[in-house]
Amino acid sequence: MKIIQIIPTLGVGGAEAVCESLTKSLSLLGHDVTVISLYSENTIITERLINNGNKLIFLDKQTGIDIKCVRRLRRLINEIKPDVIHTHLYALKYAVLASLGKNITIIHNIRIYAHGCANIVATHILNFALFTAFTLQ
Repeated sequence: MKIIQIIPTLGVGGAEAVCESLTKSLSLLGHDVTVISLYSENTIITERLINNGNKLIFLDKQTGIDIKCVRRLRRLINEIKPDVIHTHLYALKYAVLASLGKNITIIHNIRIYAHGCANIVATHILNFALFTAFTLQ
């Protein structure tokens, strides 16, 4: 299966560690995994991904809303032709825009941020909406 994981950055953090671990595990199971980071930043996680032979692409996103980033992501989705897109943190909005009109399942990790940008009810509603909207094939 071809899988794209999209994450804003691969700095050291919880979502980034999940992305790295999942990439390693899925690759060991024989899946073709590409990690796409919205921002370009070399970190210990990017080094480990590259050293382990994982595909890693930086989109060089600019601060704020970056429509060019959406276009670059759409081009990559067209090239890679993934079966699944897995997003982390706020990368979901870029993945949804870039994959409009495509029959690709999008899976998003919902995380409750300490600063309160999501609550439990909103999380359940968003999970339901995403499951309903993006798993219809």
